[in-house]
Amino acid sequence: EIKAGALVCPMGWSHEWGPVEDGCAHDQQLIWELFDNTAKAARELGVDGAWAKKLISLRNRLVTNRVADGGYLQEWIIDRPDKVSGHRHTSHLIGVFPGTSISMAKTPEFAKAAMKSLELRGLTQDNRRSWTWPWRTALWARFHHKENAYSMVQHYIRYNLLDNLFGNHPPMQMDGTYGMTGGMSEMLIQSHAGQIELLPTLPDAWKNGSVKGIRARGNITVDMEWKNGKVTSFKLTTTTPNPAPVTVKFNGKRVRITPDVVK
Repeated sequence: EIKAGALVCPMGWSHEWGPVEDGCAHDQQLIWELFDNTAKAARELGVDGAWAKKLISLRNRLVTNRVADGGYLQEWIIDRPDKVSGHRHTSHLIGVFPGTSISMAKTPEFAKAAMKSLELRGLTQDNRRSWTWPWRTALWARFHHKENAYSMVQHYIRYNLLDNLFGNHPPMQMDGTYGMTGGMSEMLIQSHAGQIELLPTLPDAWKNGSVKGIRARGNITVDMEWKNGKVTSFKLTTTTPNPAPVTVKFNGKRVRITPDVVK
């Protein structure tokens, strides 16, 4: 099924389990993001045009994601249905978050398969680790699945959060707590798709609220308030001189806004 000339990363490992072999989804997705982001940066800066073109050509030759007969995203080129559930890591979903190669808008088939993989991982035993919940919060946020994202926050608090806000994985860890602030931020604002989206994954439990100082891509700071799940006011600021207007999506509409410059 793999065409001659296709590119795979050699000797990969899908983070703490499975075989060491070529073309693990985690490795392929990371390389795709690297080539894509580098080419975009070159275009933005107006430099290295020929090199950027070559990177896109190489990106397009990478063995892409594969959907198993069971409907889930394969973690390895060879399907291994006995290694789908029960593990704390979701390495093969890095293309969803923090990457951007898998999304409902651009790759709906892969996005649905990624959601299936996430569901099949489960929520018990080995899955209950302090760093597991924040990543899954962000993954569900990227899918705009508000209640599942909120459930991951609740699970972290219930199973892994100590009274001092440290994670309980021995001897102690802070990546769960720090990571969860990132996951919760992804529920409140997303800016990875060429626009700033406000309250993309707001759960019913947070229907009224406000946030200040939350960051968006492009050196933009967002303050906003909402009531009954709808944005009532927001402000964009930046320290970048002469900022360009950006698209902001909220309450089902899109507007073009130029951030205010602050020192």
